[in-house]
Amino acid sequence: MRPFVLYALILAAGCGGARPLVDGPRYANQPIVWRVNDRLDVPKPAVRLYARTLYHIDGFVVRRLTRLMDVRDPVRATNVNALDEVPDSTWFTNRIGIRDLALEEIRRGPNRGAGPENHKPWTIKGSKVGGLSIGFIMKDAEGGKYLLKFDHKQHPLLETAADVIGQRILWACGYNVPEDNIVQFTRGDLVLAPDAVNKGTFGPATPLTASDLDARLAKINMAADGTTRGLASKFLGGVPVGPFSREGVRADDPNDLIPHEQRRELRGQVAIFAWLNHSDIQEDQTLDMWVEDPRDPKRHYIVHHILDFGKAIGVSGRQNEWQYIGHAEQIDFDYMFRSLLSFGLWKRPWEDVVAPKLPGVGLFDVASYNPGAWRTNSQYWPFKDADRFDAFWGAKLIMRFTREQLEAIVDEARLPDPAARAYLVDTLVARQRATAAYWFKRVNPLDAFTVERAGDAAYRLCFDDLTIRYDLDEVGRHLTRYKAEAADFDGKPTTWTGTAPLTSSGRTCMTGIQPAKTHDGYTIVRIWTLRGALGVLPTQVHLAIAPETGALRVIGVHRE
Repeated sequence: MRPFVLYALILAAGCGGARPLVDGPRYANQPIVWRVNDRLDVPKPAVRLYARTLYHIDGFVVRRLTRLMDVRDPVRATNVNALDEVPDSTWFTNRIGIRDLALEEIRRGPNRGAGPENHKPWTIKGSKVGGLSIGFIMKDAEGGKYLLKFDHKQHPLLETAADVIGQRILWACGYNVPEDNIVQFTRGDLVLAPDAVNKGTFGPATPLTASDLDARLAKINMAADGTTRGLASKFLGGVPVGPFSREGVRADDPNDLIPHEQRRELRGQVAIFAWLNHSDIQEDQTLDMWVEDPRDPKRHYIVHHILDFGKAIGVSGRQNEWQYIGHAEQIDFDYMFRSLLSFGLWKRPWEDVVAPKLPGVGLFDVASYNPGAWRTNSQYWPFKDADRFDAFWGAKLIMRFTREQLEAIVDEARLPDPAARAYLVDTLVARQRATAAYWFKRVNPLDAFTVERAGDAAYRLCFDDLTIRYDLDEVGRHLTRYKAEAADFDGKPTTWTGTAPLTSSGRTCMTGIQPAKTHDGYTIVRIWTLRGALGVLPTQVHLAIAPETGALRVIGVHRE
């Protein structure tokens, strides 16, 4: 949303006789919900299949047209709590968004133990199924089962580095991801199982012989010391039941109640994936697992995962020499028409993009990056339905990463060139700030609301201005101030209004707020952020008196 001049609106509101009621939701006077119970026992569901060709025909043509004909009104994410945040569930667990993560925790991510590198030899059980790249299913000496994948021979380091960086970041954000480790091994570390098989996508399995194994390893980069670099991705616990859909719900899972295109944690990925230039998102990079509850073996439910991050950090752009990655879809009618109408003379925004000549770095830059125009390779409905509130949520998450944490994550990629590591960290930080600066301008970027007593009958409402906290607007910093007014449960204005100047920390408080007279003191405080003469729509903070303490508390946040 474009910023607009607030003075005229405020003046009009004050000159029209009776002031308008405050629209928007009303919240229950209860503690905030931070965990939903979507772990009810369900029978083992059917395996949901993924057909790549049909998926893309549906996305680029069939469902694309039917969605246009639906003429639906925009719908906000429907699985958020009263603070407009995502509660913990089988889809998402709040991590960096609600607490500081130690560097060791960031480095480790979801991984438990050192991985298979210290548990050799590895027993090769068969080839991986699907895809064009070489890979094997193997077990380490302790019985851990892994998918062993490799970089393309023409692009050493690239996919394995991107996978580990993407996996650590997305885990820290809160998503369910597999345990991934970069590993080094020699041919002598591999033992071929007697029953090892080749598993093709079509046709029967055939025996995997030692000569088959050696022939495939010959197509992979080997270092001068005889070692080979790979990525060991541990098999997820439970029974796989296929990917989750990009739209609707799983019909045989009674816990799956929210249409996937309306889930905030999926829609909000648009800001996170844009930051990482991870444009290769589709259903086969997700996986549902039917698992046994760790506390109750009789109870089973589905846990939802995202996986395969080897195309993040612009890897597919460099591997395939696709300059348009992150700028256009593979079939992008918008750009087709622009080029057609200009007879091919229109200069497309990606034409000057060049991957840096650094080992392990993809098509990942800052100069051509536009967070609001970033696109995936194919149609992904949660991203298409995402609004500014979803992207704001995702941008808040990525700004929680410090430079030191990003350095620790990039170190886990084991890139030997210090220049490559430095470039990745610098670019991650620059794109992080560009992403947040863009989306923080599209909403009122106030957050972390608290209310406390400031006298016998009055209260103080405090909040963070995230634009100021992260120093994203040097000009606006010197022009920022805040204006607020209060209303009761019915939306009728109370006598309280407030103003506050900017503080250097970005943490600001407004004082003298008195609870309304009805509905447990239900009070709605609308706060505008003014940067000079410009601003965005206000944020409503809903307050009520907690019965157990008799004190005012925050019970809801609504961003207009």
